[in-house]
Amino acid sequence: MTIIGDTNNSNWKLLLEAYETGYSVSNNTSTVKVDMYLSRINRQGYLGGNWSGSITVDGQTQYLSGNIPYPTYVNADNNLYLGSKEYTVGHNTDGTKIAGVSASFSSSDFTPSSGSASGNLTLTTIPRASSVTATNTDIGSATS
Repeated sequence: MTIIGDTNNSNWKLLLEAYETGYSVSNNTSTVKVDMYLSRINRQGYLGGNWSGSITVDGQTQYLSGNIPYPTYVNADNNLYLGSKEYTVGHNTDGTKIAGVSASFSSSDFTPSSGSASGNLTLTTIPRASSVTATNTDIGSATS
């Protein structure tokens, strides 16, 4: 799922790609990965310097940071990859889950100097075991 956020510069967007990479029936959990990008909206732009950010999935926050060599050029409608994080997300008792995904970005070295994005990712419904209670288990007899 693509989540498009904003920055404090209208020529750039903070873009997230959030997706489920697998799930565990026995643990009732999914693995979610989020890739974070700066996306250039129109005409070529450039930037460079240190940055930091965070990605939160279902209340779990992980931090990331880096340095973009100056000048790094990004063409219109292209993305600059910043980093990825992976999460283990617990599902509801019925196997369903909608995970909140959000991220923030900041830099004091270049513009855009801040950005954020948020959305919801619907995960695979994990099949759950059912329990059956029988009052009469004689073969051929009615049960309730």
